[in-house]
Amino acid sequence: MLTARLRTCLSLALLAPTVALAGPPLDGTLDTSFNNTGRRMVAFDLHASGLDAGRDVAVDAQGRVYLVGTVVAANGDNQIGIARLLPTGALDTSYGNNGRVVAAAGAQITGMKAAFDSQGALLVAGSRLISGTNEDFAVCRFSTSGQLAAFPGNPQSLACLSVSFDIGGNNRDLLRDIAVDGQGRIYLAGNVGFSDTFVQAGVMRLLPNGTLDATFGNGGRAFHLANGFQRHDVRAMAVQDNGRVWLAGAAVANGRTDTDAMILRLNATGGLDGTLNGTGIRTYSVGEELADMQFNAIVFDQSMPQTDSPYALVVGQRQESVGSSTLRGMAGSIRFDGLPRLDFGTNGFDTYASGSLVFNDVVQHSDGTAVAVGTVTPAPGVPSDFFAVRIGRTGGQDTSFNAPQGRIAIDFGTSGGQDTGLAIAHHGGRYYLAGSVLWAAPADLDFGVAVLHRERIFRSRFQTSQ
Repeated sequence: MLTARLRTCLSLALLAPTVALAGPPLDGTLDTSFNNTGRRMVAFDLHASGLDAGRDVAVDAQGRVYLVGTVVAANGDNQIGIARLLPTGALDTSYGNNGRVVAAAGAQITGMKAAFDSQGALLVAGSRLISGTNEDFAVCRFSTSGQLAAFPGNPQSLACLSVSFDIGGNNRDLLRDIAVDGQGRIYLAGNVGFSDTFVQAGVMRLLPNGTLDATFGNGGRAFHLANGFQRHDVRAMAVQDNGRVWLAGAAVANGRTDTDAMILRLNATGGLDGTLNGTGIRTYSVGEELADMQFNAIVFDQSMPQTDSPYALVVGQRQESVGSSTLRGMAGSIRFDGLPRLDFGTNGFDTYASGSLVFNDVVQHSDGTAVAVGTVTPAPGVPSDFFAVRIGRTGGQDTSFNAPQGRIAIDFGTSGGQDTGLAIAHHGGRYYLAGSVLWAAPADLDFGVAVLHRERIFRSRFQTSQ
């Protein structure tokens, strides 16, 4: 039987707030349970050049990590390369050839971006070289075992598709991004070249079976060059549930050489969406008017109501000043009408200085914070590193990330090498940062991935992270 004193002590213990277990916060630090170091490089080295350029990362429901990019095959052709890692960082030997896959697609094809389709198969999109300057959008589908797998119901049982715009001129169609909507439709976005000077924004929409969706654009293709512009350089895409397509990148106006950041939006049928700025396109500059600026990634802001009119979060870079080789990482929040969200940063934008910095990708959370990944060069002539920063809901750096810095630079330790951070994914309690790692001597590129702890600080240890 409990004594009155013991009952009182227990009652006080139950009423007291629970606190997190003792120890330093891990949020934003390297997760050393991954490959013992939190980092891993993967080489294919099929050709004497050894140029294996990592581009993207995806994580499946089982926590398996797919590193995607371009490898140089033994014959010198560019091919899609995929490496699959277990959550421990070890190569998954049940996938492809001991954890690696090289697409034998029969033509030169680069691996740029990856996404899972509605059946959980991995789609890898890039550009296929046809001849000379003629390149087409391309996408290949891979089974969970790493084999080329035909698109379900495809009339020709094709696993790799090559689709062109070929509007004339140089016929250079360069893919930049891929997305899959809730209906399983596949969107391919990038640049459509008429000439080296005039470049249009292009989007294709494919049905789940890989055939062009005739209800979108002109037979499944939509391409636009807005009045007053000579170039739209698409870098990233986000697709609403209702089929609106947001394109982010840069634009060059007629008679100008400087580059402004750009948002271009299409409606569900592939036409320019005039609910954005009345024209479907808006450009942005920060600081000096003639300083170059561009967006490299776009996601919908999860902290805002996700109605028919979402806000978008964008990241990229701008010149420190006109003509400067120093770049500043930049983030912005864009309203549905195209205007910057004025409670974010300064007039909708914030910049981040840490040497010369470029943001290439971003993930965003329901609390309004985001983590951007990119490449930092601390000083001229100094090798570059992966770089990540957590951005607060209204801009600035969240200092609880790799506390107290709010940022982290990651060096893979190769001799004089250049580490280029290009992509980020999050799954469970981790962030996965991916890109390329250059060995200086001899010149050799490998896929690279770094893994960071993702945790939030709560008052109760019984609460789960977001």
